[in-house]
Amino acid sequence: MMWAEVHDLLDTMKHREGIDYKDAVHLFICKYRIESLTEDAFLKNYYRWRGTVRRREKRKYSRK
Repeated sequence: MMWAEVHDLLDTMKHREGIDYKDAVHLFICKYRIESLTEDAFLKNYYRWRGTVRRREKRKYSRK
């Protein structure tokens, strides 16, 4: 459940409030006083999740 909350928080902070991902992760870590995981671990997990959930379709180009 923690990862779902992190993903939601990062999306909200970035797109609604304009706060960078790194700053949002820092706020999350301070809020819950997490000492066992680093900021990089949270960011890496978020980027992996975003890559699988929000896959972009590749454009198909055709020659004329």
